[in-house]
Amino acid sequence: MNNIAKLDGIRWEQEYRARRYLEYMTLEQLRQRQDDVMRNGYFIARNGRMYPECGNSKGIECLTHIMIEAQLRNVTLTMPPFTFYKHAPRAAELWDSLRLENGTYLLKFGRSDYMPAMHREGKIRISSATTYDDSSLNPSIRDDELEFTEESIGAKIHVPPSGDHTAPIEQWITAPIISTLKYRMRCKSEYYVACFGKRYAYRIFDDFAPYDACLVIRDPGRFIDTIQQCSKTCLPGFQFCSLPVTYRDPFFPTHDDDVPFSKHFRYAYQHEFRIVWEPFTPMQKLPVVNLELGPLTDYCDLLTL
Repeated sequence: MNNIAKLDGIRWEQEYRARRYLEYMTLEQLRQRQDDVMRNGYFIARNGRMYPECGNSKGIECLTHIMIEAQLRNVTLTMPPFTFYKHAPRAAELWDSLRLENGTYLLKFGRSDYMPAMHREGKIRISSATTYDDSSLNPSIRDDELEFTEESIGAKIHVPPSGDHTAPIEQWITAPIISTLKYRMRCKSEYYVACFGKRYAYRIFDDFAPYDACLVIRDPGRFIDTIQQCSKTCLPGFQFCSLPVTYRDPFFPTHDDDVPFSKHFRYAYQHEFRIVWEPFTPMQKLPVVNLELGPLTDYCDLLTL
């Protein structure tokens, strides 16, 4: 370890001891956080093996905090096992024929029995956010897309003196919170969401199994304009928005309530881009909608395992 790395380690330890934000996590939650950090700290080579991501100082800082918390508890955290990505060689072979620059394309993953119709005719099925909160889905895909929870350490609240809730609010006193204060942001309405990737990686077919096909959209602007125009007819009472997802660490609150475009950092390796349709009038249940954009073959490629 060089001197700069040692100094960083000392600084990170001092910062964590001054703000011990993981203190109230269960051991299982601490292990999950370690796994989340590790998942984003490695890249997968074309041979299917994992290698440390260069320049990942934020990930190393997070791991340092986790290790210090484990030391303070006198517990041992073992490193998660390395995963071999069996489809990486084929994923690399497929990408060799395109080699597009990051930022110039979008990716849509799906099953090979459905994706050819999307490629040939532009048939796209969009579902509500709730459909992603399904235990049958791959953990890389499953999530509660209607809410995001942040946690604050050292928070304080106002409580009535002597527990007298009839006392005027101006007489209430400040009291510290033991553990963390959780702030849950939840959407007032269901919404439609279509998910895309911004960056091709050799790990994708293993991460998103059983998806075995990928539509590469070489003209994202044209595609987004087309889907927006098409959805104006099908979804006249909805607001259209397309943005990259922001990945957030719950222990470093921002209080940004844009839940549809917020995800836990455990998913950061997915580099997701979203198209969202939010109803002008809140709705609690939305049926599946099928859009037909027309042929996509002149500016999209279909990759299949």
